[in-house]
Amino acid sequence: MQAVEKAGVRDPDAVIDAVIGVAVPNLTGSIAAMRPNHPIAQSVLLGEV
Repeated sequence: MQAVEKAGVRDPDAVIDAVIGVAVPNLTGSIAAMRPNHPIAQSVLLGEV
């Protein structure tokens, strides 16, 4: 929804361009941000069992 608001239109190409930089809270309590190459950057917790 943030990308649509940022684009100001519902045109898919405009929304794709606007999604870069959109940041949202994730399940670990940190922030996930969309990068220019479109993978989401987020913190990951690793552990050994």
